[in-house]
Amino acid sequence: MKKQFNAIAILLVLVLSMVPVMASNTTDDFEITEIELNDYDVDILNGDLYGPVYAGEELEIEVSWEATENLSNEETEAKITVKLADEKAESDWFTIRPGWTGKERLTLDLDLDAFDLDDDDLNGNDFDIDDLERIYRLHVEMEDEDGNTYEVDNIRVRVVNQRNLVQIYDVNFPNSREVKAGEIFQANIGVKNLGHKDEEDVKITVSIPELGLSTRSDRFDLYTEEEFLEDSRDDDDFHYKLYRTLFIPIPLNTISGVYDVEVEVEYDDGDKSDREIYSLTVSSGVAPSDAVISVADTSEQMTRGKGAVYKLMFANLGNQAGTYTIEVSGVSGWGTARVDPQTVTVGADETREVFIFVSADENANLGSEDFNVKVKTGNSVVKEFDLTANIVGATASDIVDVKDGLQIGFLILLVILVILGIILVAKKLGKNGKEEEPFIEEDQTYY
Repeated sequence: MKKQFNAIAILLVLVLSMVPVMASNTTDDFEITEIELNDYDVDILNGDLYGPVYAGEELEIEVSWEATENLSNEETEAKITVKLADEKAESDWFTIRPGWTGKERLTLDLDLDAFDLDDDDLNGNDFDIDDLERIYRLHVEMEDEDGNTYEVDNIRVRVVNQRNLVQIYDVNFPNSREVKAGEIFQANIGVKNLGHKDEEDVKITVSIPELGLSTRSDRFDLYTEEEFLEDSRDDDDFHYKLYRTLFIPIPLNTISGVYDVEVEVEYDDGDKSDREIYSLTVSSGVAPSDAVISVADTSEQMTRGKGAVYKLMFANLGNQAGTYTIEVSGVSGWGTARVDPQTVTVGADETREVFIFVSADENANLGSEDFNVKVKTGNSVVKEFDLTANIVGATASDIVDVKDGLQIGFLILLVILVILGIILVAKKLGKNGKEEEPFIEEDQTYY
């Protein structure tokens, strides 16, 4: 009985949706004369059914208007509003005068959340027999600054699922979300095609970014649900939804802790994806290092073109050596950074220091710049610091130092030039002296 009542209700809604509805208008000062949906001219006089348009995409709406000679004011401001389900767009205010005509172009984003076709709640909208689509009434309104309105409310729009839409609909972990180091992590992922286009070369990837581990499925095809229901062929590869099981071996030397697991499905030639993030606990692995890692100062001051040094200090309180790699990020936009040493090994009961040299560019903005330092063991981050560089302009003392340096350099250069001059003069005089001395050969007599 309940099913019969629901069927009658749906049929009644469909019948009513076929009856043109014109909104009540409060003015004859202006009117909407034409509406185009995605460059298609719809019939606003008798009502029209336009579509399909796809959820997740955009609907372009162009509204033509005319101000009549009956316009109360010689000049006034007006705007146009369009609504479809819970989506709304408004034009800017524009000027109208008697006899003027114009066009306004608006864009409606058909957000997936607003057009959830899996939702059984009709929300007062017409419902099509095919559950893959819904029919919504488009509301177009022109309003002036005095509150006078002209509305068109008899255009219906058929909204269907996206052309390309693959979603992760189920993820489960048969061995729970806790695994011991050295064991294999297993994930079962279910995906389905909710779009209106067959998808080729779909792939699923499971990764643990902090550990640098990932695996992916072979590529496969997903047909549309509509096609699958109409043509249930006897083919193992004919699916609109399916599961894939993926495995990731967890290395024996993994540090115990909690890690993010990313599950991603890529489709539409890799241009689109759906992603879910879960947490994984790795137990019975290598204990986190007993090293105490600290930074001497989290903030340093530096002038443009110069730098400062940040010091990391390591103290290993454990009974085994630890090797660490230091990574610096967030500096490239305003300066440069260098780590010495980049990798450091700290023995048991040993202390070590690492120096991070950071310099600001000559044209760096004045003020505070934040950057990040990660201390890693393998692919695992064991410590992270947010550091700050306070960049200032050249101070008076800097200018004096430069001036003094130039003066000293000039004096040194002057002294060198004077010495060179003396040497050259001495050489010249020496040569002249030799030329004036008579050359007398032995045993030669002059009379």
